[in-house]
Amino acid sequence: MCMARKQEKNYSERVMLIYDGLHYDALAMSPYDGVPEEFDQTIFFVISDRSIGPVENFALNLVKDAQK
Repeated sequence: MCMARKQEKNYSERVMLIYDGLHYDALAMSPYDGVPEEFDQTIFFVISDRSIGPVENFALNLVKDAQK
């Protein structure tokens, strides 16, 4: 765990993976409703607090909702 935390600090981008119990999918965010799928974003920039901002909270909420 300590090694993973240390490596994490060097990355400027992050991909969030969602596991549904069978397989993993990359979290894809659309810039707004109705945009074609090819405009979805799956790579997110790491900001100064080492998070990916609101996208990270969204992913964490998805996990919490799935565990209910």
